[in-house]
Amino acid sequence: MRHQAILVTSLFSEKAQAAHAQAKIIFSSGQITDIQTSVINDYFTFFIGPDGSKEGWPDSERGDEQRRLFRGWLNVQCYEDD
Repeated sequence: MRHQAILVTSLFSEKAQAAHAQAKIIFSSGQITDIQTSVINDYFTFFIGPDGSKEGWPDSERGDEQRRLFRGWLNVQCYEDD
């Protein structure tokens, strides 16, 4: 088992909301938390939990593909200076 999770944090509410919406398209909704706002400096954060499957099993392969798709989407959102 390898528990791979994703933590998304942004200073910008609209960026966090866009990432959250994209995550809901790619992952099952039970894996995704609501967006939380930090106590200081108003960062926006949500968590995408692991798929929970053993490595190499179909559910794990699907989870790997979902994470790959989401990371690809995030990379397209980067500013020119990364």
